[in-house]
Amino acid sequence: MGKSQPKVLCIGGSDPAQGAGVQMDARVVRAFGMEPLTVVTVDTVQNEQGLQQVSPRRLRTFADDLLAALEAEPCAVKLGALGDELLTEAVAEMLEPWVGRFPMVLDPVTQASRAKDGVELNTKRGQELMWQHLLPLVTVATPNHTEFALAEPAYRKAGACLVKGGHASTITVNDLLLQTGQDPIEIVHSRLAGATEIHGTGCALSSALACLLAEGLDLETAAHRAIQIMHGWLQDTLAQEQRELVLKPPRWMRDKA
Repeated sequence: MGKSQPKVLCIGGSDPAQGAGVQMDARVVRAFGMEPLTVVTVDTVQNEQGLQQVSPRRLRTFADDLLAALEAEPCAVKLGALGDELLTEAVAEMLEPWVGRFPMVLDPVTQASRAKDGVELNTKRGQELMWQHLLPLVTVATPNHTEFALAEPAYRKAGACLVKGGHASTITVNDLLLQTGQDPIEIVHSRLAGATEIHGTGCALSSALACLLAEGLDLETAAHRAIQIMHGWLQDTLAQEQRELVLKPPRWMRDKA
C-alpha cells in the first residue's frame, strides 16, 4: 500500500456556494497534495446580496465531529468562522492538549464582506473568548486590518500574527508579520484591480499558510510563500474574466510560486 496523504483539519463555516469556508479550505489542502478533514461550525445561507443567515451546529454534534477528526492525526489545523461562544469555547478546550503537536492557523473571521444587517459568523461573546482562550494556543493568527483593530492588544501578545492588508485603502498591499520578540516584517506586493471582488481569498491564504507550515517551513518563509502563491492565484482568476469571480485553486499552483 502507498503512503497515506498528510491530513489538514479545517474547522469553520460551510459556504453553499463553495467559494469560501471549509469548502475553499478543502480545495486549497487538496491543491497541496494533502487530505482535508472538515468540521463544520456553522451552516450559512448566502445569495447575491451576501450572507443572509447563520445557524451554529449543535454543540454535541460538533464536539463529536472534532474529536473524530483529531483522532485521525492531522498534521495541521486551520480555523475559520466559529459560530458562537459555546463552539468557540469547545474548540479552545479540545485543541489545548494538542498545542505543539502540529501548527494551528486561526483566521478570526467574524463578519462577511457582504451580509444582512446583524448577521455575523461569531457572537460578541464568542469573539471575546476567541481572543482570550484560543488566540494564545495557535501558531499564528491571520486577521485583516479591521479584525486586528478590534483586539490589537490581544493580537500583539499572541505568538505570531499575519495582518492581511488586502482590504486597506493603500496603493500597494502591505501585509505585516508580527512575532513575539522580533521586529515586524512588512510584506509588500502590487494591488490587483478587481481582486477585492473575489470571494474566498482570506480562507485560501490562511489554508495555504497552514499547509506550508505542515510541510516544515518556518513561519516567515511560509508567510512569504503563501502570499506569493495567492498573488499568482488572483492573477490567474482575474485573467479568466469569469462572470462570477470565485477563487478556484489550481492543483499546479505551487509551480507558480
